[in-house]
Amino acid sequence: MAKEAVIKIKEAEAAAAEIIRNATERSRTISESSLENALAEKELIIKNAERLREENIENAKDKAKAQCVSIIAGEQVEIEKILNPAPDKFKQAVKMLTERILEKWQ
Repeated sequence: MAKEAVIKIKEAEAAAAEIIRNATERSRTISESSLENALAEKELIIKNAERLREENIENAKDKAKAQCVSIIAGEQVEIEKILNPAPDKFKQAVKMLTERILEKWQ
């Protein structure tokens, strides 16, 4: 009877050791799988963030270009006035400069 009890204890210990080994292996597998999933999720998040960043940069560039075009268009009249002054104003400016120069020489 004692021999049978010792055999049953050894069998129970072997079964317990097998359960522990299986649980340890399953824990390792789950841990590795979780790590792989986390890394894949991280890559996906990074790719999405990079895509959003590029979209934001392009949107900002487009908005800035549109604002520049608007500003240039709004100032085009002033640019034309500076580049092509009215003949009267040009004559007036020459006359004023001539008068000032003559005043200094007198």
